[in-house]
Amino acid sequence: MDAALADFHTWRDDAFSKVFEYYRRAATLDALPPDLLPVLDALRYDAEQRDRFMGITGGHTSFQEFFEPENCARILSKAAAAGHLVDQSDGGGDSSWSGWLR
Repeated sequence: MDAALADFHTWRDDAFSKVFEYYRRAATLDALPPDLLPVLDALRYDAEQRDRFMGITGGHTSFQEFFEPENCARILSKAAAAGHLVDQSDGGGDSSWSGWLR
Protein backbone atom coordinates (compact mmCIF):
# COMPACT_ATOMS: atom_id res chain seq x y z
CA MET A 1 0.00 0.00 0.00
CA ASP A 2 2.81 2.43 0.87
CA ALA A 3 4.50 1.80 -2.46
CA ALA A 4 1.26 2.37 -4.36
CA LEU A 5 0.66 5.65 -2.53
CA ALA A 6 4.24 6.75 -3.16
CA ASP A 7 3.85 5.96 -6.87
CA PHE A 8 0.61 7.93 -6.99
CA HIS A 9 2.23 10.86 -5.17
CA THR A 10 5.06 10.94 -7.72
CA TRP A 11 2.64 10.69 -10.67
CA ARG A 12 0.39 13.42 -9.24
CA ASP A 13 3.27 15.82 -8.64
CA ASP A 14 4.72 15.21 -12.11
CA ALA A 15 1.35 15.55 -13.82
CA PHE A 16 0.01 18.60 -12.03
CA SER A 17 2.87 20.73 -10.72
CA LYS A 18 3.08 22.80 -13.93
CA VAL A 19 -0.70 23.21 -14.02
CA PHE A 20 -0.73 24.32 -10.40
CA GLU A 21 2.04 26.86 -11.06
CA TYR A 22 0.21 28.22 -14.12
CA TYR A 23 -3.01 28.77 -12.18
CA ARG A 24 -1.15 30.11 -9.15
CA ARG A 25 0.46 32.77 -11.33
CA ALA A 26 -2.78 33.50 -13.16
CA ALA A 27 -4.57 33.94 -9.82
CA THR A 28 -2.29 36.85 -8.92
CA LEU A 29 -4.24 38.78 -11.57
CA ASP A 30 -1.00 40.12 -12.98
CA ALA A 31 -1.11 40.54 -16.71
CA LEU A 32 -0.30 37.47 -18.77
CA PRO A 33 2.80 37.78 -20.92
CA PRO A 34 1.69 39.67 -24.05
CA ASP A 35 3.09 37.05 -26.42
CA LEU A 36 0.96 34.34 -24.77
CA LEU A 37 -2.28 36.20 -25.48
CA PRO A 38 -2.33 35.48 -29.26
CA VAL A 39 -2.04 31.75 -28.57
CA LEU A 40 -4.93 31.84 -26.10
CA ASP A 41 -6.95 34.03 -28.48
CA ALA A 42 -6.38 31.64 -31.38
CA LEU A 43 -7.94 28.80 -29.37
CA ARG A 44 -11.33 30.33 -30.21
CA TYR A 45 -10.87 29.10 -33.77
CA ASP A 46 -9.61 25.57 -33.08
CA ALA A 47 -12.00 23.27 -31.23
CA GLU A 48 -9.51 20.41 -31.01
CA GLN A 49 -6.76 22.54 -29.47
CA ARG A 50 -9.30 24.27 -27.23
CA ASP A 51 -10.40 20.88 -25.92
CA ARG A 52 -6.75 19.94 -25.36
CA PHE A 53 -6.21 23.21 -23.45
CA MET A 54 -9.22 22.49 -21.23
CA GLY A 55 -7.86 18.97 -20.70
CA ILE A 56 -4.77 20.36 -19.00
CA THR A 57 -6.71 20.97 -15.80
CA GLY A 58 -7.95 17.40 -15.64
CA GLY A 59 -4.63 15.87 -16.55
CA HIS A 60 -5.85 14.62 -19.92
CA THR A 61 -3.41 16.84 -21.80
CA SER A 62 0.24 17.28 -20.95
CA PHE A 63 0.93 20.87 -19.95
CA GLN A 64 4.44 20.68 -21.34
CA GLU A 65 3.33 19.26 -24.69
CA PHE A 66 0.51 21.74 -25.13
CA PHE A 67 2.76 24.76 -24.61
CA GLU A 68 5.65 23.48 -26.71
CA PRO A 69 6.62 26.19 -29.22
CA GLU A 70 5.77 23.89 -32.14
CA ASN A 71 2.22 23.34 -30.88
CA CYS A 72 1.72 27.05 -30.23
CA ALA A 73 2.92 27.80 -33.76
CA ARG A 74 0.42 25.26 -35.14
CA ILE A 75 -2.41 26.92 -33.20
CA LEU A 76 -1.47 30.36 -34.52
CA SER A 77 -0.97 29.12 -38.09
CA LYS A 78 -4.31 27.36 -38.22
CA ALA A 79 -6.14 30.48 -37.03
CA ALA A 80 -4.29 32.63 -39.57
CA ALA A 81 -4.94 30.16 -42.41
CA ALA A 82 -8.65 30.25 -41.62
CA GLY A 83 -8.60 34.02 -41.99
CA HIS A 84 -8.64 34.83 -38.30
CA LEU A 85 -5.89 37.35 -37.89
CA VAL A 86 -3.99 36.73 -34.72
CA ASP A 87 -0.89 38.74 -33.88
CA GLN A 88 1.87 36.17 -34.37
CA SER A 89 4.80 38.49 -33.84
CA ASP A 90 6.03 36.67 -30.75
CA GLY A 91 3.80 33.68 -30.08
CA GLY A 92 4.96 30.16 -30.76
CA GLY A 93 8.68 30.82 -30.72
CA ASP A 94 11.26 31.22 -28.01
CA SER A 95 9.19 33.71 -26.10
CA SER A 96 9.23 35.51 -22.79
CA TRP A 97 6.39 33.35 -21.51
CA SER A 98 8.23 30.07 -21.98
CA GLY A 99 9.86 30.65 -18.60
CA TRP A 100 6.60 31.84 -17.10
CA LEU A 101 4.88 28.60 -18.06
CA ARG A 102 7.64 26.14 -17.20
